[in-house]
Amino acid sequence: MKPVTELAAYARQAVRDVGDPRERRDSEAEIYANLLARYDEELAAGLDHDQAVARCINEMGELGGLRSGLDQAHRRRFTPAAAALLLCCVVGFLVLVLSLLWAVFSGLFF
Repeated sequence: MKPVTELAAYARQAVRDVGDPRERRDSEAEIYANLLARYDEELAAGLDHDQAVARCINEMGELGGLRSGLDQAHRRRFTPAAAALLLCCVVGFLVLVLSLLWAVFSGLFF
């Protein structure tokens, strides 16, 4: 099967905001494969190249909506709120350890 550059470009644009390179490459390949399968179906139904491409892209939907969905699916889960919580836990642990060391060395437990 010959590559369909319009569909490849659409798939590449759809995944451009996915941060992880491997996930971006895998997502692009999956979208492109789905578009190609649909393209073949449209050609088999009697549409010419331009009509088949247009229908495939139209059925896949607007790039903005697709990008948004992919961004949600591939978003990194480590948010600033998670970082703040982790920092609070580390500081709390250090305070606890230092308090215990102070208590032991100041003779409170003897």
